[in-house]
Amino acid sequence: MDIFRMEFPQNFTVSLKNSRAFYAARVERVAEGIHGAFLEIGDNQKCYYSLSAEQPVKLSPGHEDKLYGGDIILVQITKDAVKTKLPVGTGNISLD
Repeated sequence: MDIFRMEFPQNFTVSLKNSRAFYAARVERVAEGIHGAFLEIGDNQKCYYSLSAEQPVKLSPGHEDKLYGGDIILVQITKDAVKTKLPVGTGNISLD
């Protein structure tokens, strides 16, 4: 039984500051070799997510132990894109 459950549309975003926005992001692919994943955060925008961090908050039902392509997770952008590097997202959500 879920005590608290939120439904987010695919393009859900909340922006506090430029690099502190929250997204309901879709996992495009998991890159085990670099221990990370590439996420789609809306409007064909992408970000990098490190798998070495804490377990993400999953918004889609299914696998609880591991990320798979197609999963929807809650992420916050912690670092903006620089030149050819994608923005970096984390599952460690902060309202600071």
